[in-house]
Amino acid sequence: QVVSAVGPLKVVLLDSVSAVVYPLLGGRQSEGLALMMQLSRELKTLAREFSLAVVVTNQVTRDNSTGTLKPALGRSWSFVPSTRVLLESKASWEKASTQRAASLAKSPRQ
Repeated sequence: QVVSAVGPLKVVLLDSVSAVVYPLLGGRQSEGLALMMQLSRELKTLAREFSLAVVVTNQVTRDNSTGTLKPALGRSWSFVPSTRVLLESKASWEKASTQRAASLAKSPRQ
């Protein structure tokens, strides 16, 4: 249990939201956008009404034309969260382990 200055910290964690949403879409992009925006409104309502933090993870996929990595939920989802943290794994040639880095990509305090 984590305790903050205002009491216990309550968290809802939705891991791999794209894995949950994508099968429901079946390639229907316009319906998918509506579903994602409804999900974001519901999560924000939960956070406000119950004074909790909502953490949603989004996977990455490769762009078919360029091969670069991009967020699985697309550009529209990037406007939803108030804070975004980018997690990266960096392979280390000197060590057998993989290093991980977290960087703040978006924050209301920036």
